[in-house]
Amino acid sequence: MQCLLPEFFEYGGDFSTDVFEIPFSPFNVYTGINITGADGIEDVLETDKDIAVEVVTIDHKGNAVSQDNLELNIYKLSWRWWWSSTNDNIASWVNGQGTELIEHKTFYTTQGKARQHFKIEYPEWGGNTLYR
Repeated sequence: MQCLLPEFFEYGGDFSTDVFEIPFSPFNVYTGINITGADGIEDVLETDKDIAVEVVTIDHKGNAVSQDNLELNIYKLSWRWWWSSTNDNIASWVNGQGTELIEHKTFYTTQGKARQHFKIEYPEWGGNTLYR
């Protein structure tokens, strides 16, 4: 719900206000993810171990809905900052790709639920991120 507070100014200088709510949802479907590492540890994804990604899709009222054409992308993140220093100690702008796609899946949810699995193979350790 979106709450609106309109103000109306009258010729005599007085003003009137009203408060009302209207249903508002910018999207038809919302997607949520939960990632659990191999040993049930959150925020740590180990290499060479199965990683489960639970996905749910709901409508604007919170009801589970089936959704197709969902994408799961796993990226390797570069550890470089936006600048780098050369041997002569002159800082320069790094104009390169900061990510590398290491896995891509297209899938769907049934009655609002799906489970996907992926594995980060050694030596791809480091900063990785999941993008939907």
